[in-house]
Amino acid sequence: MFDLFPIILPLLITDIINPVLLAAVIYSLGSNKLFLNSIFILLGWFLIYFIAGIAESASYGSAGKNR
Repeated sequence: MFDLFPIILPLLITDIINPVLLAAVIYSLGSNKLFLNSIFILLGWFLIYFIAGIAESASYGSAGKNR
């Protein structure tokens, strides 16, 4: 697991400084249903990252089997 840190750390740093999620939440807070829209944006963002993580781990696992 520790061998993944050089790969994961730049991704985490890039995600932290990415202002897209913050801008989406700020925009949703200006809407009529501010709490509900913010929750849906955060849930959608979580699901996108979760699905991408599953796809990446599946491709990483299959790449290791071909070696």
